Amino acid sequence: MASIQNPCRFIKIHMIKIVQFIKKKLCKFVHKPEGVYTEGGYLYFYNPKFNILDPFAPTQIKLWGKDFPTAEHAYQYKKFETGAPSVADEILRCKNPWQIRSVVSKNKSKMDPNFDKVKVMTEVFRTKMLQHKEVQEILVQFEEYKLLENSATDTFWGIGQKHNGKNMTGKIWMILRDEL
Repeated sequence: MASIQNPCRFIKIHMIKIVQFIKKKLCKFVHKPEGVYTEGGYLYFYNPKFNILDPFAPTQIKLWGKDFPTAEHAYQYKKFETGAPSVADEILRCKNPWQIRSVVSKNKSKMDPNFDKVKVMTEVFRTKMLQHKEVQEILVQFEEYKLLENSATDTFWGIGQKHNGKNMTGKIWMILRDEL
């Protein structure tokens, strides 16, 4: 076995590699950087501090003549408003956004086939932004940051586990931020 010229450097390099390996393996279980909300010009908002940007955040909005407990309620309601109003009403009665999933999954065949998810989410988020000063403050405070929905499971609305998702939620917020 060859001798190590600089044992301290050798240990440091391998410790860094071990830490990187552990972080990579744990990434699939962690939805946000631990204790980090901004990093390298990015704002991760799928976490407690910036949860208000998440559609599941408990921020009531008034839209389409209805009061919705969350943006997710409004978004999912709109999927069924015209084709299955009873399902839309059931969504409106859900106590939290996690209950909506089972209602939607049972009724997928009744969803409006012309539903434009990006257009509707943009309308929902615009309403949320205009009705909640806290949303506007975060968007302005981090105007130079790229906004990322740091969801490890969603590659359309979020960045996904491998950070190669479309991040449509973040893109919508960045477009709306430019309207302020």
